[in-house]
Amino acid sequence: MKLVKVVVLSGVPGVGKSTIAEKLAKKLNADVVHLSKLVIDNKLYIGYDKIRETYVIDEEKVSAKIKELINKCRKKYMVIEGHYGELVPKEYIDFFFVLRLNPLILYERLKERKWPERKIKENVAAEILAVPTANAISVLGESKVCEIDVTNKGIEEVVNEILDSIREGACPSKHFIDWTLLLDYKLLDKFLRNPVS
Repeated sequence: MKLVKVVVLSGVPGVGKSTIAEKLAKKLNADVVHLSKLVIDNKLYIGYDKIRETYVIDEEKVSAKIKELINKCRKKYMVIEGHYGELVPKEYIDFFFVLRLNPLILYERLKERKWPERKIKENVAAEILAVPTANAISVLGESKVCEIDVTNKGIEEVVNEILDSIREGACPSKHFIDWTLLLDYKLLDKFLRNPVS
């Protein structure tokens, strides 16, 4: 029987998941799991995709390891963050938040990290198309997934928004973010036409 409440933070790289997860875990006195680190440290991958410059994870092994960590956890909360948060077994998830960031700001953040243009475009396209949200909804259903727009918000503000949602047991907003309504069609074309070429 699971005793811990599991809070999942998902979203594309660069939206602030790791930083927010650490701060949230401190406020909740929770264990925190960084999925990318977990995968690499435990070799939970089947190979490395040189073109996309990323590990190809073994989804079954990742899910099994997460179950193991949750069942061993003796704290009231566990915060799990990663861009494939939907791999956390759904029966273990109490709260699932997708952090969203204006794609233009995301583009600049990833550029500052010196990421290759191809990889930046791939992740910006995923943000525009709400891929992490779609992945989460496909596993959990729409009612279980909360999006939080982190654009122009400080870490503390985002953490407090998440804490309020946990206390109230409800999403801060029931609408989903649609960046296509805010971006010029030329920018959409730039990011969505052959993003990985």
